[in-house]
Amino acid sequence: MGMSGNILDWDYNSYEDLPNILSQWASQCVAAYNINETSCSFAEKSIKAADPATDILSRIQSITANFANNAQSGQSFENMGNNILYFSNLIEDSLFDPAGWSFLGSYLSLIEDAFENDPPPQPSLEDFQEPSGYNENLTLSSYESLGSPPYSFNPTSDQGLICVDGSLENISTDDTFARYLAGLISQNAWYSVLMAYPSVYLAICLSWPNATVNNAEIFRSPFPSSVNNKILMVVETLSTGWSYQGALSTYEYIGGKNAVWLTHDAIGDGVYWDPNNCTYNAIRQFLLAGITR
Repeated sequence: MGMSGNILDWDYNSYEDLPNILSQWASQCVAAYNINETSCSFAEKSIKAADPATDILSRIQSITANFANNAQSGQSFENMGNNILYFSNLIEDSLFDPAGWSFLGSYLSLIEDAFENDPPPQPSLEDFQEPSGYNENLTLSSYESLGSPPYSFNPTSDQGLICVDGSLENISTDDTFARYLAGLISQNAWYSVLMAYPSVYLAICLSWPNATVNNAEIFRSPFPSSVNNKILMVVETLSTGWSYQGALSTYEYIGGKNAVWLTHDAIGDGVYWDPNNCTYNAIRQFLLAGITR
């Protein structure tokens, strides 16, 4: 997308690899179930279908539609996350790292049963494991453990950068923001619901100070034709956090003379949490010598 589009377009397009990642997860869920039926319990109801993975995606579509179209009530269901925003975020967070894949299967089973039973069962989040820093080498995630800002992650500054640098074109009021977001949600593909709802949080940007009035240096000019030191761009092929095409657009904006393009071909945010030796060594070589091979 490069430098075009408003902040909702940017966030929506960052999830454009989600359908492919969900398909990969569905196939892996079937494979895991065939090895050990407890590994991905969500596959049980689809395993006898002509195409189990496709059937799993169809069931996820039905769950998504139920969340989007039906207002659920009851304290027990609230404990499971009774809104589409929670559901969308959990789908993407679980797919962000393979450590959450097993939990996603269990969660989907509980949610599916919840729509079929009254009262719905209580969920258990005990099996969900956050990605851990299991790579002994220094990873990008290690940066956050160094101490207070600016070394560790600062959510306030992160939100500030998004709001100040993002465009509010056509979405600068509560009404236009809601209408624009509704347009993204109502795209033809069912997974547009999962891709668009997480952008609700960006409404916070409507209350941030006007960047132009406060002389914020928002860069909207062409990138310099050359820079003294090339920029290393590490792109992931299947991540729910950002899209491959978005990274490619940024690379094209910067220009091949100014950047080195390195592809981490994997699912999830492996570059951040646990780069394989090939990727890790390439990053290290670039930092030390300015080259990746």
